Amino acid sequence: MGLIYRHRNYLGIRAEDLESYIQSNSVLWLDSTDLSLGDVSSWVSKSANTSYTAIAQAGQEPEKIASGVDFAGGESMKVANFDLSGTQEAEVFIVAEYKDRSISGGLKFFFEHTANVNNNAGGFALWTPASFDPLADINFVQKVQVGGLSDGLVESDFVTAGDPVRNGVLNAQINPNLLNTATFNGTFPFAQGSGTSPTGYQGNLLNDDLFIGSRGDTSFFLDNIIFELLIFPSLQLSKRNEIIDYLKSKYSIA
Repeated sequence: MGLIYRHRNYLGIRAEDLESYIQSNSVLWLDSTDLSLGDVSSWVSKSANTSYTAIAQAGQEPEKIASGVDFAGGESMKVANFDLSGTQEAEVFIVAEYKDRSISGGLKFFFEHTANVNNNAGGFALWTPASFDPLADINFVQKVQVGGLSDGLVESDFVTAGDPVRNGVLNAQINPNLLNTATFNGTFPFAQGSGTSPTGYQGNLLNDDLFIGSRGDTSFFLDNIIFELLIFPSLQLSKRNEIIDYLKSKYSIA
């Protein structure tokens, strides 16, 4: 996949300028184009605000292939003590391969901020469910707490109507005043805000481990490729479309 965005003006915006913005404003930026081919034991974030590194345990290293980081099953990485506790909102961009789970089956985690989102209010996760329509179904789920009295899961789902394996940019917005909002390649084929909580959550997000490619380094292992993962500690209202277009162009996504 060619970096066709890089060193070009896109809609009047230089790629280098947007990359500088991402570096200065994100809290996590994992870019597979920085890695050499072979097993990946560590993946250093290039956000200027933090010094996070995703680490794989021995025997759980994913492989950097030509297109991205291949989590082929049984492979996982962890960013220890990933701290979003100072904010109630965040925004995630992940470029990945999204497969039809009817082909390979089973619950698979792209990432989870906490060891089990079901148990920790303020945690969030992106997964493919274990069984569903034979098209690709992806859930972005956040554990929410309402008024300190009850909690539940707020869910954003999408079902693609295209190929059983599809590369794309998933963008998820976490906001305490809104239902979770998510897009795929900049469009809205999602069912928004299903689950037990009718609105957003109360309280800040977590300071907890961020697991990539599994639940807790122990189960629900991914079998997809991750190309890039960006997390911001605030909503990117003015830059969202630019970031999505940049990532689509960088990875030659239509």
